[in-house]
Amino acid sequence: MLKLISLDEEPLLCRNQSLGIMISSYATIQKCNEAYCRIYRQNESAFLVPCGKSAVLCADENADFAEIKQFVDFLGCDTILCEQSNLEDDKTVRKNSGLILCGEFAENDDEIASPQTTAEYRSVFSLLETDGIVFEDWFTDITLRIRRGTAKLAAIFENGEAVATASILHRTQNRCILGAVATKESNRNRGLATELIRRLSEQHTTVLCLPELEAFYEKLGFRACGAWYEYKREL
Repeated sequence: MLKLISLDEEPLLCRNQSLGIMISSYATIQKCNEAYCRIYRQNESAFLVPCGKSAVLCADENADFAEIKQFVDFLGCDTILCEQSNLEDDKTVRKNSGLILCGEFAENDDEIASPQTTAEYRSVFSLLETDGIVFEDWFTDITLRIRRGTAKLAAIFENGEAVATASILHRTQNRCILGAVATKESNRNRGLATELIRRLSEQHTTVLCLPELEAFYEKLGFRACGAWYEYKREL
């Protein structure tokens, strides 16, 4: 049975999995803003966070995946992001997948330029592929994460306009997951995104990588350390 975790409970299982960084960062925000998200636990075998229509799952081999799928349906989520490769059934279809890349980096004390005004945030947002998300929702979410120390947003501005951006969307202790990286088309091939990633990367940095970007991150020193899978549930 899946139950809500208490605000003082640490999802310890998640420390050993890359997607666990996400769930641990959600737990950090939840302690300061209980309404931000809910985290569910299935004994000591799985943790689940519904995020809109998607659910992030961190589980070991002892998890009851049939129960988890039913619970995801109950929550109204139609996709599951996880590290399990064997969740397909007559109602669960693999929608996307890719490698998880990990990098070990020295601590970087370089200053990171971040947007300071709403106009600068809006300029950064214009570079991103946001899948139907409106600026106001994105702005509220990213600034909350930054205030709670679970995210960083970096950008390079020229003439008051963002020309490149990169982000950490999840942080916990000395581990992080990189978020979206984008460069304005007219400013590509200048190494701007590479520079931002180098400045943002922390001691243990993880990327949920699409196949077409593997070579780019491998040049920066990242190496495969797992795989991620996104499944579509047919409700």
